[in-house]
Formats: sequence, C-alpha cells, structure tokens
Amino acid sequence: MILRPYQARCIEAARGLYRDGKRSLCIVAPCGAGKTILGATIASSAAKRGAVLWLAHRHELCDQARAKLPPSVRVATIQGLLASGDRPPATVVVYDEAHHLLAGVWRGLADHYRDALRIGLTATPERADGQPLGDVFDGLVVAASYSELLAGGWIVPCDVIAPASRKSSLALPAAEAVRAYAGDRQVIVFCSTVQEARDCAAALPLAECVDGGTPGEIRLDRVTAFRAGQIRALSSVFCLSEGFDAPETAACVLARGTGHASTYLQMAGRALRPAPGKTRALLVDLCGSVHEHGFPTDDRDYSLTGKAIRRRGDSKPTVWQCKTCGRCYAAAPADRNCPACGARILEPKKLTIARRRLERRDRNASAPPDAKMRAWHEFVAQARARRYKMGWAYFRFLARFGHAPPRGDTSA
Repeated sequence: MILRPYQARCIEAARGLYRDGKRSLCIVAPCGAGKTILGATIASSAAKRGAVLWLAHRHELCDQARAKLPPSVRVATIQGLLASGDRPPATVVVYDEAHHLLAGVWRGLADHYRDALRIGLTATPERADGQPLGDVFDGLVVAASYSELLAGGWIVPCDVIAPASRKSSLALPAAEAVRAYAGDRQVIVFCSTVQEARDCAAALPLAECVDGGTPGEIRLDRVTAFRAGQIRALSSVFCLSEGFDAPETAACVLARGTGHASTYLQMAGRALRPAPGKTRALLVDLCGSVHEHGFPTDDRDYSLTGKAIRRRGDSKPTVWQCKTCGRCYAAAPADRNCPACGARILEPKKLTIARRRLERRDRNASAPPDAKMRAWHEFVAQARARRYKMGWAYFRFLARFGHAPPRGDTSA
C-alpha cells in the first residue's frame, strides 16, 4: 500500500511510542484520513512476527478490513466472539471504531487481551457517556488535522446551511430540506428515530431507509444502488454514521440534534470524501449544531481524558451567517456579501456584543482619574457589603476601564 505523507508519519510516531514502552495506542484519524489503511499497514507488518486479531462492531467494517489485510490476520466482530466464547490467540489486537470499546461487556474482551499490543482506530475518541478512552489506551497519535487533509485534497470543503441559532426542533421537515437544498446530489439523511427515517425515505423519490431492522442482503442492495447512483437518498439513524465509505455522498442532512461533537463529526464526515466531479460537500444542519460544534472541517485537539474533542482556538465557534439563505461561514466574506445569494451578511451577535464592550472600555479608559477613583471606591464598598473578596472589585474595575485599579487603595 502506498501511504500518504501523514499516514507514514503517523505509523512512525506509533512505532516510536511502542519503542518507548507504550502498550496500547489510540490512533485518531479524522473522516477521510484513511484509518483502515493505517491499521492495515500496522497489522500487516505485525502479522509477519505473530498472531494479529482485527475486531470491529459491524460486518461492513470487517469486510472493509479483509479487503486490505493478508489472510493471516483474523478478522471478527466483537459480538461474534462474545457470542461464541472464542478467544483466538493474538500478540497484536486492532480495534476498529475504538471509542465503542468501553461499552458494557465489550470492555471484558479488551481486558482479555490486555497483555497484547493494542491499537485503537477512531475518528472521534469521545463517548456520549463521558467514559475516557484513557482507561483502555495509554498513548495517543493524531494522524492529520482537517486543514492538512483539505490542503492535500484528501477531503473537500464543506458548505453549511443552518438556522440562526441552536434549536431543539427541526427548522424544516427532513424530506422538505432534501428537496430544497440537495438538488441532484447523493444525500444521506440522519434522523432521530427509525420511524422518522422511514417516513423521510417514503416522502422522497429514489430514496430508501437503512436501519437496524433492515435485513443484511437488502441493506447491501440499497447501499450498492446508492453508490451506483440508482438511489439518490438514504435515510438512517446511526447505521450509516460510522464506517460507511461512499465518496459519492455529496450532501448530508442532520434532521436531529447532536449533543456530542463525536456524533456530529461522524455524520457530517460521510460527505467529506472526494469523488470524481465533486469539489464541495453540503451539510444541511436542521437543528443548528454548527453553533455548538463548529464547522465539520475545523481543526480539533484530542485527548484520552476529559473532553476528548475540542475545537482549536475558541471554545465556541463564531458563525457568520446569511439570514436570507442560511449559509454559514467561518469568517466574513471580504465584501460582507453572501457568495451564495448576494445578500448582506451582518456581524454575528456575539462579535457585536464583544466589540461594543471593547469600545465602551476604550471610552472608559480615558475617563478622568477622579472618576476612576470614585468607581473603584464604589466597587470596594459593594464587595464589603456583599461580603465578597476584594478580587471581585478588582475585576469589575478591570472590565470597565481595561487596566488595574489604584494599587493598594481599598478604602471606601
């Protein structure tokens, strides 16, 4: 397999950590970075020296792995081993979609292979229940940033259409959103419930639903038809959010909220892979998750403890939005006009508030010294009356005037 530069760098970094004594590594590869290629390269090399076991939680993931692995690597589903009681010997174990490893009885399987070298593969090292992957893995390697993947053409830029703020209900019915925005794109719709997914498919032409109750052969037929362009839309809840590799997907509709960045990134990531004739992806975010999690291609920082996925830079994203067509931008267009519809884009409310605060502080900074002293004494008196520490008065003064209060003066 010919590796991309960042893939070769990632594998060398992983080997370095093993040489330093780490026994269990989590490799984070954002959607489109080729995590199966990364794992298969490591597994194929390890298979020359010992028994390698590759585990995943879905048959589709196992099929993808088998296509890239030598026959000597045993590939199995976690559920299959748990049901059969089989525990094949292994000196190296690869866990695909490793963030699932802490779930219930699956953790027992990980404990069984605790003496083996372990490799976890995931795009999102964060779980909805908050359990840290650091309980299983002792090292972390990030394959690439989104900006590196974009620069190399390994993923495509993503346009976002969303309501003006985070919403608990859909801005539009899912099928209506597909008709309004997807055009002739191949589109995946993620819904909150199976019934909603089925209703969405029933309301659209050339659309099918894939859910947990869809028989395996029918699921395969529908996915194959989607990849061939015979079906234009697939609806689902979670079945297509992980390990579903269809670069033909050019649009994704989130007809549901996403409380965790991991869910948001997995779903939006289905549309990011490049394909012939595809230069951009489209995310139609009907609950405004972009206001919480940022844009799908924002760079992220990862960890094995605490909040495992963080946007790089601001804790909350700044979203410039056209109120006419709903297009969202990470930065203001040069002329402040929406490139999609030409309407004027207003400054985001949070930036407007921050700018006004700075302007007010700048005006206050030029206030006469006696006015500043009066204000300081007022803050000190309020702090004493409320039994606050003097730090409260200090920071109130700093916020108003942009500099520290008179040093040592706490008289009132």
